[in-house]
Amino acid sequence: MFYPTEFKETLKMLPLIGILSIDYMKEKYQLKNDLGNELYQKLFIKAIDSNSIMQYAVYDYFIETNQLDKIKEYFTIHYGSSDEDNPITICDYFAGEGKWLDIFKSIIPYDKTKNHLYLIANELEKNRYNIISQNPNIDECTNLPFEDTQYPKNHAGLVLFNPPYGTTNGERNTKYYLKLLLRRELFYHSHTNINFRGGEIICVLRGDDILDCNELLNTYFCINWSLVYKVNEEEYAKYKQFVLIADLMKEPLNDKNKYEAIMLQENIEKLKEIIEVKQPEFNIGLYDYSHNTLNNVPYKKLKENFKYVNQSKKYLSKNDNVLKWIKDLTLLKEDNQQKLILPKEPKIGELSLIISSGYINGNLNLNEKVNHVVIGGVKPMIKQETKQLTDNKGEKYTETKTIKYTEPYLNLLINNNGKLQIKELGSDES
Repeated sequence: MFYPTEFKETLKMLPLIGILSIDYMKEKYQLKNDLGNELYQKLFIKAIDSNSIMQYAVYDYFIETNQLDKIKEYFTIHYGSSDEDNPITICDYFAGEGKWLDIFKSIIPYDKTKNHLYLIANELEKNRYNIISQNPNIDECTNLPFEDTQYPKNHAGLVLFNPPYGTTNGERNTKYYLKLLLRRELFYHSHTNINFRGGEIICVLRGDDILDCNELLNTYFCINWSLVYKVNEEEYAKYKQFVLIADLMKEPLNDKNKYEAIMLQENIEKLKEIIEVKQPEFNIGLYDYSHNTLNNVPYKKLKENFKYVNQSKKYLSKNDNVLKWIKDLTLLKEDNQQKLILPKEPKIGELSLIISSGYINGNLNLNEKVNHVVIGGVKPMIKQETKQLTDNKGEKYTETKTIKYTEPYLNLLINNNGKLQIKELGSDES
């Protein structure tokens, strides 16, 4: 159940994680004429009433009136100093068509010599992924279940988090995937930095999903309490969503420590009150509580190390005693033939297991008629099963179960009109 984050809401978030600036000369000599004196005064009063400044009132007005050309004309944004080897990595692992990611490069101009943004997307649904793959603003994209993606640890400077609704293996998707993100240590973590800053997360989630993740969020993240608010009225009426912005802590809170346990419980109650009781709405005064800039991440080095680690797993030392023991057990001592007698004709899956266990090596004779060069075994597979359910409130949701299993196979070298070909037989073929 994929619901993209509403476009205007994503635009409002940009100054919350970057420094928004308005062109001084255009503001002084052009803006008042463009807006007209009456509207200019109205926006000026709105800024004062919100304890904010004029540029935020103008930016918000251009969003609400869908004047994106005016945003590009008047504003610039700074996300943080970075370079090509150490970019600002912004990741959306459930990216849909990639529109939320795209706005970081396409809406507000930024200095590309100082702000090197690297946008990373993953999307399971093929048609949406195809749209992402054609977007020049998105630097890296994959078309996989999130569980199967391969990323280096600590690579995500900012995570955009709005996973599909529903459940996976009996657990709500939001909590399931947040736990997986943390378990795989994907958020940026500057282990050697004295002035520690962890990776950040922008959540756009249903209120009940935030409460389901309440303890998890407050254990691992420092929530910016001023930046928890309801989405716009129309969107909230549909999905009951809130925006929440937080930073990864250097170390998670330890509930075995008395002080930290008290702090955790207080924060859990505080977030619960915000979601259930206060339900604050967005106002331009929130821009004064922004994060200012994002972390730059040594992404090039992380990827190189990640490739090295993956490749190193494929090699063993020739002098390794364990390798010698395996060779002694598995290598054929002499070139001979053995006859394996089975009580009944084996199926393909059974043949595959027999071959993979070493009983048959390379040559198979069936019914004393024809010889085949064969190889078989099992390969890992994954599938997802979904079904529609209705909760206690009568709202429909999708439950998703991810099933991992192995599938036997058998490869035969065959002669096809004089050409040698390999034919793969699955377990359901005879």
